[in-house]
Amino acid sequence: MFSEVIGEVIKERFLITARPRVSDIYSAIVVEITRLNTMRPDHVQLPIPSRRTLYREIEKIDKYTYLEGRYGKRIAKRETRHVGLGAKTSRPLERVEIDHTPLDIIIFDDQREILIGRPNLTLIIDRYLADHCPNCRKALHWKRAELGRCDCGQDLTKISTKSASNQAIAVCKHIEQLLHDNGEAVSSNEMPEPFKSMDLSEHINHLLFLAVYMSGQGRGTGRQMLYKLASGASEEVFERVSSSLFDWPNSFNTLLDSIRHHAGNNTSRTGLEAEFQSFYSGLYGKSLEASSLSAVKTAFSNYLHQYWDGGILNTKNKKIDTYSQEDRRYLSLAEAALKIEVHPSIIKKDILRGDLEAECKTVNGRMFTLIAQGDLENYRNSRNNLITTKEVREKLGLSKKPFNLLVKEGVIKAVKGPPIDGSTLWVFEHDHIMQLSIALFSNLPVRKIKPDEIEMGKVLRSASAKGIKLSEIIKALFSGSLRASCKQPCKNGIQSLCFRKDTMFEYLNKTSRTIDWALPIQKAAHQMHLNEEAVRDLVRHRFLKTMIVNSAGRPRKLISIDSMEQFLKTYALSTELALCMNTSSKAAVLLLKSEGIQPVTGPTVDGSRQYFYIRKEVLPYLKKLKAD
Repeated sequence: MFSEVIGEVIKERFLITARPRVSDIYSAIVVEITRLNTMRPDHVQLPIPSRRTLYREIEKIDKYTYLEGRYGKRIAKRETRHVGLGAKTSRPLERVEIDHTPLDIIIFDDQREILIGRPNLTLIIDRYLADHCPNCRKALHWKRAELGRCDCGQDLTKISTKSASNQAIAVCKHIEQLLHDNGEAVSSNEMPEPFKSMDLSEHINHLLFLAVYMSGQGRGTGRQMLYKLASGASEEVFERVSSSLFDWPNSFNTLLDSIRHHAGNNTSRTGLEAEFQSFYSGLYGKSLEASSLSAVKTAFSNYLHQYWDGGILNTKNKKIDTYSQEDRRYLSLAEAALKIEVHPSIIKKDILRGDLEAECKTVNGRMFTLIAQGDLENYRNSRNNLITTKEVREKLGLSKKPFNLLVKEGVIKAVKGPPIDGSTLWVFEHDHIMQLSIALFSNLPVRKIKPDEIEMGKVLRSASAKGIKLSEIIKALFSGSLRASCKQPCKNGIQSLCFRKDTMFEYLNKTSRTIDWALPIQKAAHQMHLNEEAVRDLVRHRFLKTMIVNSAGRPRKLISIDSMEQFLKTYALSTELALCMNTSSKAAVLLLKSEGIQPVTGPTVDGSRQYFYIRKEVLPYLKKLKAD
């Protein structure tokens, strides 16, 4: 992790054409490590490197990469075009290099007395022998005393190839028998399970897939990755793969440990893709080879079950059938919320309050909250008797406003909420809500409405005309002073209740009005501090909404309180503006007209008695006037 941070900063900030100084890069590394340490526990803090460490990392960069990053690809190619790695070999006579050159002599045949001409000198160099000594493993050079002997004393003319192991020979025999299909079975001592019963195609796919990652070339996925390795495979890789088959699955587990250890800091992925990277995507890819890797998939699933902590999975991990959610020790916050069917924010707040224990784990620089299966089960049991606001409203059929009034008045008692423990969400006891539900709906026949009955929607409209709140009706139902007669089968909550007409009208007539929900025009004008004729003009031009209500046996036109409040918030009277501008009403109208602000109603607009303006248009002018 330490070297990866330095390498990432060098790649992003040093190898650029701006060519910053090393001191600037060192400051960036210090800032990045300090940021990462804020998300890591105290016992795994990353140390701050010295400047000399940074210089050593920069010296490790090869010349081409350095020049390409700081000077561009053209200069890098020009300066390094004579530099190359050359061919690599793994055995004698794998690659030989031949060259011819004519000698500066002329050959004459004395017997036949003819001139033959200039001879050619042909040299053959074994690339393997030219690379290194098989004894001391040091690179060979042309300055040694004898070309056929290394400085360590090894005779280079007597090099023999390494013999294959018994495991590699057994694998080759097995492939040969499958290829020729001669019916001869391999003995149980030669090929281990589960590779003994595979057909040729599946066996080859397993060998190639394992060879990719045991050779350290596990890049890419699918057919291209496998064939790329097959074209350059060596005996050493085949030996390693053959040995792993006879030590299955211990060798496979060691390979997975190595892949996880060398995984890069890929913060764009989580879970198995972050820790196993191309191995996971190649194993569960869409290629034909990946679809037949049954033995590797089984061993990988068993490895996860035994050695992996888990807890950071995504939807693609559901392909691992033998590694189910119930088998894992930890779950992520989102998975835990999905399992107990609550919102993740609820679990997060309960963790902060100490109601649920959780652990934090850092994977590839990202912090994850993990919850143990046992702790989650205990937490779910404690929540079984709790119910959320949404569930209560759906069960009782209440809208937001009357529900909040009933909670505020204590009719519906909450166990958690803003005034109780500071929670942002209300939580209620399931038993208490069940008691309220029983009080509303118990012993009621479920049937269609009769002619002498009235449904809840009409009851609410009649109650609104009387100025009675819905919460008052609900409280009367809870207390038993008002009883419903039946339930409609096609509706839910209180909307399904039906009442006898005589019983409901008797209740509405006896119940005192709890709100002044509407006023006649005379009282509305007095409350709005306007002339009665001006209010009538506003009603006539539909700036104020009215409704017809039967009162004392005759219809009356009333203006609702909400309509009056909404009008005063939206519009401003000219006399009110004149008071703010410290002038007369007439002068205020002229000043506003000079500024391009026109009234929406008034004597010169629609013949109304008074001028009214939109508040949003007038406020900027008033603020400017006060500033001056």
